[in-house]
Amino acid sequence: MKDFKFVFGLEFLLCVFLSANAASQALQAQDVDMAAAANAVEKLLEQVSVMRTDDKFQCIYDDAAKTCTKLGIEISAAGIKSRKKSRPTTMQDFVMDRFVTASSDALPSNSYEEQMKNELRVDFYFPVLDAVAASLNSRFNSDCTKVMKLISSFVRFGEDFEDAVRQLASVAQIDVDLCNAEGRAMLLYKDSYRSAEALPSLQSIACRMVELKHNVIYKHFYALVVFLLTLPVTSASCERAHSKVDLVKSAVRASMGSDRLADLVLISSEKATLDELNMSSVVDRFAVANRALSL
Repeated sequence: MKDFKFVFGLEFLLCVFLSANAASQALQAQDVDMAAAANAVEKLLEQVSVMRTDDKFQCIYDDAAKTCTKLGIEISAAGIKSRKKSRPTTMQDFVMDRFVTASSDALPSNSYEEQMKNELRVDFYFPVLDAVAASLNSRFNSDCTKVMKLISSFVRFGEDFEDAVRQLASVAQIDVDLCNAEGRAMLLYKDSYRSAEALPSLQSIACRMVELKHNVIYKHFYALVVFLLTLPVTSASCERAHSKVDLVKSAVRASMGSDRLADLVLISSEKATLDELNMSSVVDRFAVANRALSL
């Protein structure tokens, strides 16, 4: 751990994770604003693009150097240089030479510190940022962010509400004309769905429609709301559920039944909701229930 490369990696990844954490919290919030979530993703891509410059690399490099100075870690001490890969004579100084070897090997260096700096910049810093940007672009492409912004317009009952209903109904493969007609009718009740305390959400709209029996009258519009409610922004919740399975079904619980496993995973995944329950009432109900449990 007393190595400059290790300290640089911590400084660099700290910047990346802090930027990603802000977007992650916006995406996974229970009352997520889809427009804010889309803007958070776009801002994260911009931050990654800004970080992919030599000036930003130099800033992080300088921060790592200051940290090493405080910890008494030598930066410019001569280390063990890695042996360069041998190449045929005919390939030396060839235009493709830098692509058949490590990228940093193709850059001239007069000292160990300069060699290490080139290695960190070319073989670690830029590739990591490229991987992050590629992952974000694959997960949140233009169509995805467009849908997220349409949902924000949908729940606000704004001027572009009808256009949002048409496009979202097309995405959900629900009859566009019927859904749009019911959406125009829903505009007459928009004051009933708005709250003085907070902006309406998909969940509050669905609950209010059931309360006013609008889910029966405007069934196509309600089907669109239900579809949007089940449309995940990220797969984080699914990945957390799979992680819980590994924690619950350990080696000593290998014979556990599937029903019991599903119940325990649900309890573990929804711990925040479980903490709000009155455990005394749960114990009372369990006391009078059938105690035979299937394993």
